[in-house]
Amino acid sequence: MRLLGYLKRLLPVDWLLICYLSLTGVFILGFYQIIPFAHYHLFGRAVSAGLLLLLPLLDNFLKVRAVLFLRIAYPLAFLGFFYAETDALNNVFFSNLDYHFARFEMLVFGFQPALDFYASFPNKWFSEFMNLGYFSYYFLILGFAIHVFIKNESDLIRIVFLICCSFIFYYLIFIIIPVSGPQYYFKSPYNSIPNSGIFRTFVLLVEKIGERPTAAFPSSHVGIIFILILLAWKKYAKTLAWLIPFFIILSFSTVYIKAHYAIDVLGGLISAPIILWFSNVTWKIFKNHTIKKTFL
Repeated sequence: MRLLGYLKRLLPVDWLLICYLSLTGVFILGFYQIIPFAHYHLFGRAVSAGLLLLLPLLDNFLKVRAVLFLRIAYPLAFLGFFYAETDALNNVFFSNLDYHFARFEMLVFGFQPALDFYASFPNKWFSEFMNLGYFSYYFLILGFAIHVFIKNESDLIRIVFLICCSFIFYYLIFIIIPVSGPQYYFKSPYNSIPNSGIFRTFVLLVEKIGERPTAAFPSSHVGIIFILILLAWKKYAKTLAWLIPFFIILSFSTVYIKAHYAIDVLGGLISAPIILWFSNVTWKIFKNHTIKKTFL
């Protein structure tokens, strides 16, 4: 009974992460001989699951609002690990598909948007503007979560679940469809743009730390921010004033800095409402788990 009571103190998003870790863990075991460093990925799952199961111990400290926010929003920090990992899991069913995406771009446009966009606007100020748009992605997600927490802290449980669930659906797509993007597919010097300023430096730092040749199609950068806009439309309309402008810049910048093909951006736009619908369905299933009154 004590164990059952303890587990009931886990939030729906905790169970979501445990399910993802378990599902991909079974996947890794099934293709153990194919997946590089499979034992490290399994070990990472064991550690992550262990940390998740310790989270209810924070209950005694939840009277501090900062701790409460971290308790609810911490899964956002897991997403970078899950993202990078798709690079190791995404060649089980297909080999890299960039050739087909680059060929499709040429057939549709008659040129390569990811290459010609920068070539047409090489100005340093424009390059910085694009890099600012791309780098804003990380702050838009965190900023939206903080805004929801300030306005309605109990709703943050739902919002974080929907964001994480949407990411997970994208990651499952990335595992099945291995596309690395123009910056990895094209050869130097065509696959990069000059370091033109501070925001370019920030983007390169993020790429060095966590970027991998994976997750190009569909663009989760575009898809997730579009999902934030859809979430904000009814209940948090004031955030649209800064979400929408940055979303527009971000959509162009992903192609400009050669992180995505143009078709990836379109894929992000089309997939976002579909993935959000599935995430809402998943939320309705998971929310039946007990949520302690401490969180409400």
